[in-house]
Amino acid sequence: MAADAPSAFRGVAFAMNVERPELVDAAIEGLRAKGARITKEPEDAEWGGRSAYWADPEGNLWEVAWAPGTSFDARGALVWTGEA
Repeated sequence: MAADAPSAFRGVAFAMNVERPELVDAAIEGLRAKGARITKEPEDAEWGGRSAYWADPEGNLWEVAWAPGTSFDARGALVWTGEA
């Protein structure tokens, strides 16, 4: 028997970063189309980036974020340049 997804924040969230702010919105729309539960709509953050949250079927929270001053290297790893 599957456990019900928790309704409260459990103290940890997973994150995935994207290359451009508009990709936060695109990711959330793609997830929504697949039936994901969106817990925080995309919005500009006070720290200068853009982010949104969704919950997977087990209730784990995932953040989709774009941060200014970041890029990705040839391996796809996030690189902090510090330049916005």
